[in-house]
Amino acid sequence: MMRTIQKRFHKRLFALFTLFILAASLLSTGNSKLEAATGTWKKNAVGYWFSYSDGSYAKNTWLQWNKKWYHFNANGYMQTGWIKVGTKWYYLEKQTGAMRTGWIQVSGKWYFLNTNGVMQVGWKQITGKWYYFDGSGIMQTGWKQLGGKWYYMDSTGCMVTGTRTIGGVQYTFDNNGALITTDYKVGDTIKFGHYEQDNNTSNGKEAIDWTILAKASDGSILILSKYALDCQPFNKTLEINNDWEHCSLRGWLNSSFYNAAFSASEQKKIQSTKLSTKNYASDTTTCTTTDQVFLLDLQQVKKYFPADTTEETSFNRPFYSKSLYCEPTKYARARGAIPEWAAGEKYCQWMIRTVASYDALFAKDNAIWYDENTVTTPEAVRPALWIKPN
Repeated sequence: MMRTIQKRFHKRLFALFTLFILAASLLSTGNSKLEAATGTWKKNAVGYWFSYSDGSYAKNTWLQWNKKWYHFNANGYMQTGWIKVGTKWYYLEKQTGAMRTGWIQVSGKWYFLNTNGVMQVGWKQITGKWYYFDGSGIMQTGWKQLGGKWYYMDSTGCMVTGTRTIGGVQYTFDNNGALITTDYKVGDTIKFGHYEQDNNTSNGKEAIDWTILAKASDGSILILSKYALDCQPFNKTLEINNDWEHCSLRGWLNSSFYNAAFSASEQKKIQSTKLSTKNYASDTTTCTTTDQVFLLDLQQVKKYFPADTTEETSFNRPFYSKSLYCEPTKYARARGAIPEWAAGEKYCQWMIRTVASYDALFAKDNAIWYDENTVTTPEAVRPALWIKPN
């Protein structure tokens, strides 16, 4: 019987010794939060400090009291606010000094502290939702570019996935929150906006096809309608000097057409474009304008259409290219965009914004023509615009 009692005593003594060694080992690693203190809080003119039962005091350490954690500086005084311990940041309540965990708001900014009180940075999943905290621990909202990809955090800081309308513009994000973008290339055809095209208003407007002419470094693209969409005069009245700035067509494109073809969210993607327009005959700049929708001028046509060098150019025919051929929609045809007989009654002539006094220049068949076509003569319209699709 005595031997049994001795064995049990030795086992318990061994277990207590093991726990003691484990605790000592943990304390030696710097994890002083294992300490649950016994002693007395005291205060002097400098601040609060904690006196242990043996007369010593807490300094440069963590201390647990009534299930809450406190930190004391090298002089032994309780700290408040943001503190850095090692490489980690913590927040201690201003009034009590108690370490905070979870969400906190400081000076209008939101932070998140894990269960050990450590301020979080970078991507963190909290209760099943993803948030991003910058290097200062501040929760981010709105657009954020990270690793070459764009993300959007809503007003609560939660990362957005799927389709979301932001600022009136619809965006799509993948399951990891990255914005899904399209790699647009020059020559591609895209759909953007809606306009009557089949001349049957009972079935609504049709999506507009556009050809990409150019791409800027910021992702903006210059697009030209693939088909002639309407028929309008360059100017409704015959003036001594007609220019793009004052013509009725510019007003129509940037008001009637702009509002009819594009939704509010699409209009937000259309860029304001500064244009300088020359008079063809004098080769002088007649006006500088800023437009959302415009016509190409002669210089742009030469830049974006491949020249056909088999034809000899002249003042009346300054440029040739078979890529100038353009079909009118049924609606544009009904409005007066008549296909040319020489082109097999398939392609129509369409205006550019370059003029010479009373006369407008236009694309006819495979050439740009200057042939005393007055600005008041209705011609097919191919709108152009810069958009930022992503």
